[in-house]
Formats: sequence, C-alpha cells, structure tokens
Amino acid sequence: MSKEEGRVPAGLSLDELRDLSVDLTNVEQIHGIPFVRVPEGQVIKLREDLMPAPVTVRSKIKVHDVDSLVGYIKRFGGSDGRKVVVFYGVKECKMRVYLDYHSSVESSGEIHASWCNHLADFELEPTVEWAAWMSNSHSWMPQDRFAEFLEDRQDEIVKDHVQPLLDVAEKLQVSRDVKISSGKRLSDGNIQFIYEEDTKATSSKGGGNMTVPSVFSINLVPYTGLDGVKLNVRFKYRIGKDGCQMCYELVAAHKVKELRMTDVVASMQQDLAGLPAIQYINGWLEKLPEPRT
Repeated sequence: MSKEEGRVPAGLSLDELRDLSVDLTNVEQIHGIPFVRVPEGQVIKLREDLMPAPVTVRSKIKVHDVDSLVGYIKRFGGSDGRKVVVFYGVKECKMRVYLDYHSSVESSGEIHASWCNHLADFELEPTVEWAAWMSNSHSWMPQDRFAEFLEDRQDEIVKDHVQPLLDVAEKLQVSRDVKISSGKRLSDGNIQFIYEEDTKATSSKGGGNMTVPSVFSINLVPYTGLDGVKLNVRFKYRIGKDGCQMCYELVAAHKVKELRMTDVVASMQQDLAGLPAIQYINGWLEKLPEPRT
C-alpha cells in the first residue's frame, strides 16, 4: 500500500476541490486504486475517480441485431488476454456475452477470477407480422372477425392459398347475414361449408357452399434481421348455438425460434472463428452475474 498525499485530480472546480479537501489530505492506494479514510469511524472510501481512467471496464449494453453484436465482440473481445464467454438459451431466445469472464491457465490449472463487468445482451426480437400470427394462434373468433384477420394478414399468406381464403373472407364480411350451418371435410382435405343467407330486401333466403383449405401456408420474417420462414397453418372451425367459430394453429411454431437461435450461434461461430479465447455455453440462468457498480 502506497501513499500519495495532496494529489489533486485535474479538471475539478473550486467547489469540488473544497468538498474534497478532507479526502485529499491523505490519499493512499490499494492495488493502484486510490482511497481515502472518512473521519467518522475511519471508513475506507475508494476514489477510483481520482485516476486517469477506470481500473476495469464496467459496461452493459443491449444490441438489437447479430451484426452489431459480432462487431462489438471483435472490437473489445480478447483485450488484455481476457476470455470471452457466450451464454445462450435456445428456448429462451436470449444471449449474454461476457467480454471479461473468468479464465484459467491450462498448463497449471490456475484460475483467474473476474468481476464480469463487461457484457452485452442480445435477444431475438419478433417482427410485427410474426407477433400478430403468434398472438392469435389457437384463438377462437366469430366468423366475421376471422375474415377481417385474413384480410389484414393477406400479404403473409402464400400466393396459392390466398385467393380461396380471401373469397371466403369477402363473403363473410360483405354479406353480414351469412350463417354457416354445417361443414364437412372433402376427399382432397379441404373443408366445405354450407351456408344460409337472409336477403331482407326480398324477404327470401338464399344459400350455397364455399370451400376453405384445411391447411394453408404463410411466408414471413419472424425475427428482426434474420431469414424468413415458410410455415404451415391449420384451419379449424366449430359450429354451435352461438354460430360458427373459427381459428387457426401455427404448426410447430415453437421450433421456429429454436432454429433461428441456433442459426445465430452458428453464424457467430463462423464470424468469430479467428478470435482467441472465446467459449460458447448452451445454458441459461435467470441470475447471471451483473456488473458491479
């Protein structure tokens, strides 16, 4: 422990110097970090702010795309021989990168602990389109609301399937008095609805049938900055005393985020192949180390 009496930090105002006058009468050091003793009970008060620069980086950032994350790691990863460790959770779709993690010497097995103060977080961000399809999956809707949903999301429906669905949507929306009375599955797998239509102007009733594909496909980008995906969608219906209710189910939607997170890790491993002392750990804890203040 060394002593530096009367050392005044540069760049302080007269008021700040006056406030620090007691502290600066006896500035000492522990491992190069200045500290002073506060008179009440002689408590040690570290004064790292008296140094030209911090002893270590204390930074936590959140990046929104993979390219930015890779660029940040390339810029700061491996500095001063510090180890970079990437924790990622495939199911959680989250990633945390420590640029100053604990390290060890292979030859001796000696472990060098770190405060893990320098880190970057990344999380898959759903697009507006993906969020809309996910939030309504398995949700039963009245026939008119389901028709509105199809019209709003027609840009994501695969071209071969969009017209039959829009024909049904138009029929259900324009003719508000259309009531579906029954439905059956055809030999080709499609669903045929029998409907009745009240024509109040002529006091007569009409009707007919319309066909809906039991399975259709959507094509969209699920997460910002990543590749698109084609996904099958199952159409469902039920007819009861309250009329016809409709819904859809995204097939294997849970695999989409897992595959995309796996793609992110594989891409990073390729882009950061030349970076020494980097490790990837497939695991996620709710209480990962946070930077010390």
